[in-house]
Amino acid sequence: MVDAKLQKPLLDSSHGWDDEVASQVAFSHSSPENNDLNLFLTYESDILKLQDPSTGHVVDRINVNDIIGVEIEFCLDEKDKETCTTRSAVKGIQGQENMEALENNIGKKMIDSSSNASGRGAAICPSWEGGATAYLNIYAYPRALPRRGIFQQVKECFTNGGNESIDDNEYISDPHILGHRFEKHRRYKLQPTEDFDKASTLVKSIRHVSGLHSRSRRYLVVVNPFSGRKTGRETYEKIVKKMLNESHSNHDVLITKRAGHAIERMMEKNGDALVAAEEKDIAEYDGIIAMGGDGILAEILEGLKKRRDYDSIVQKLTFGIVGCGTSNGLAASILHAAKVSNHTQEV
Repeated sequence: MVDAKLQKPLLDSSHGWDDEVASQVAFSHSSPENNDLNLFLTYESDILKLQDPSTGHVVDRINVNDIIGVEIEFCLDEKDKETCTTRSAVKGIQGQENMEALENNIGKKMIDSSSNASGRGAAICPSWEGGATAYLNIYAYPRALPRRGIFQQVKECFTNGGNESIDDNEYISDPHILGHRFEKHRRYKLQPTEDFDKASTLVKSIRHVSGLHSRSRRYLVVVNPFSGRKTGRETYEKIVKKMLNESHSNHDVLITKRAGHAIERMMEKNGDALVAAEEKDIAEYDGIIAMGGDGILAEILEGLKKRRDYDSIVQKLTFGIVGCGTSNGLAASILHAAKVSNHTQEV
């Protein structure tokens, strides 16, 4: 999968991170010695670290440029996944007042269960029946390291004596270099607490240093299911739709049925036509994601040019293209024009 991450502005490495709050939100972790540890998140130079403050040992690290979404997940019964829901989902359905009531209820269950549990570490890693658990979910797609052919390996032997090796967990730190990405999400269990305000503030801090938008954005995904090997619909269902949901980006999808369908969708419609078709006008979106070959983006732009508000629309919209055609020449040309290289290649 070629880089599918939405581009984000680079931020100051320390701006927006609250060290004080981060030091008060603890996560549970079992060590290889079966000791339960209290871990905290720290942030420095674009890297989030989950570490033990008593020893300084780093259990996990994440490059914030790889993060596309973060949220808190509640499970009223840890053994039943159907009881799990995210904070944003509950708040959206029941409102802020009910969200606070649910947080208090979960916090009380966590505290009550941990105080009644017995055995070492029960308060940190609860496994009681009917208890409650909260998790911090971080959705990340790091870039894979480049594959090295025989010539590259020989070159490295001459340049550094073969003493240096590439760690499989090493990060490609330059955010302008695109490579094939893979899914590597995190799910950290929060320690029992009645106060979720600090956890919510920590989520905001992570979102800020990751360059995520403060508000939910809405995209229109236009899929040509007939392009190339006809994998557009499958790519949308398995990859693009999943990533948009993880980033909390609202979106609608148009599966084109004929040539010129995308042109028609981009054009202005009166109120009655929009209601009849149950479609939003393009002006209501923040961006358009084209999935297909070279022709799908051309159709989108052709339709937009027929609008009276073309100049303002193209200034507002963000455009993206996911190559699902045979050769994807347009997508490759755009990357070349932007002086962006594909970091994953073979010699």
